[in-house]
Amino acid sequence: MPEAIRPLQELFAPMAERSTALMRQYSVDELALIADFVEKGTALALDRARQLEGD
Repeated sequence: MPEAIRPLQELFAPMAERSTALMRQYSVDELALIADFVEKGTALALDRARQLEGD
């Protein structure tokens, strides 16, 4: 690993560990459902933002 990346890895390691622990609470199917919801919700928000920019 390049030495320049090490501080970033150390900075984000606790978040990565907690994220992994959080995801382990859900089944693969539940995570797929959550991901689908987030993707569709994000698309809706982006679509609305584009509409507002055009107004």
